[in-house]
Amino acid sequence: MNTVLRTLFEGINVFIEVLCWILLADSVLSWVAPMGKLRSFTSRISEPVTRPFRNLLLKMTHGNMRVDLSPSLAILFMLVVTVVL
Repeated sequence: MNTVLRTLFEGINVFIEVLCWILLADSVLSWVAPMGKLRSFTSRISEPVTRPFRNLLLKMTHGNMRVDLSPSLAILFMLVVTVVL
């Protein structure tokens, strides 16, 4: 049973790490190639993850957010989750 849980946690950690890289790639691509096919792919994956953080930031700043920090918050949250696991 212990090896099953360890394998599950390692799988979750790998998933979170890949997702963090996709979020980072999407952030860079939004500046470099905002209309590219790769950006479209990364955006479809990252948008469901960043949307709750973006909504929270918009509420906190009353819609006056100049720079989208939601990918950074999402990555920070996922890193905290991996430390807890």
